[in-house]
Amino acid sequence: MSTLCTPFSPPNTAISPERPLRALLWKIVSATVFKLLPSPAYKPRRAVLVAFGATLDPTTRVRGGVAISHPWNLVVGWKTAIGEGTTIYNPATLTIGKRSVISQYCLINCVAHQDNDVSKPQHPSPLTIGDDVWVATECLVEGNQTIVNGVVIGARSLITGADFTPWTIATGHPAVSRKERHYTGPKA
Repeated sequence: MSTLCTPFSPPNTAISPERPLRALLWKIVSATVFKLLPSPAYKPRRAVLVAFGATLDPTTRVRGGVAISHPWNLVVGWKTAIGEGTTIYNPATLTIGKRSVISQYCLINCVAHQDNDVSKPQHPSPLTIGDDVWVATECLVEGNQTIVNGVVIGARSLITGADFTPWTIATGHPAVSRKERHYTGPKA
């Protein structure tokens, strides 16, 4: 497991009693009910996520096999899909805009190293994915950034410190905008 995927260790701070209970209950539910729902069971899967505090549009599609660490930190917009086998580790807020797609087997990691130095510890960092964004299969997305509207990110790219031009195609390690995305519809 790479250093990007290591679990975040929260500092010793006083937390309210319902937080550990909610986290424990989510671990149980996500390992049983959530995991066992058939892949096209979008409504029941949405209902479970909303019951645990996620903010999801009724048109959101979360496929089977998606693992979400903190559903109460998840905000997903209209007509957005999260693909099969995606892992979302979100101790900080993850916001995904309208009409976006997170393809299968992506790792969305809402943590970042202090000063982008991998020798320093990780800390929770919010991540915003804009409207009309497509994160293709097996991408790794780090926290503490905003992916602008209309970007298509090629398969197996590393998205860290995103500085994309809107409505472009981006690829690479780290991903950079390569060329304009030709789109004739209305741009948000």
